[in-house]
Amino acid sequence: MHLVALVERPNITLQVIPYAAGGYGTMNGSFIIVDYPEPDITPGVYLEYPAGGAWVDNAEDVGRFTTTFDQAAAQALSPVDTIDLIQRRVRALTVS
Repeated sequence: MHLVALVERPNITLQVIPYAAGGYGTMNGSFIIVDYPEPDITPGVYLEYPAGGAWVDNAEDVGRFTTTFDQAAAQALSPVDTIDLIQRRVRALTVS
């Protein structure tokens, strides 16, 4: 299972937001928060949409995206519970 193998990497965290959690802030589109260990490099957010993409590096806007991400992560299953869910779903598909 490719996803299970990927989460063994130290730089990857996988969390699933269950349907029972209801709506959440990131439902209206995807974004990538880019942060750097060097303090002199400004963090930013990359937005993707059907017509292209956009880079946002205004600190206030980046803060909004970070808050949205944190709220979504709080609604999500833990990484361990996420892997458990994926493994259960795969088993259910292979048994059927």
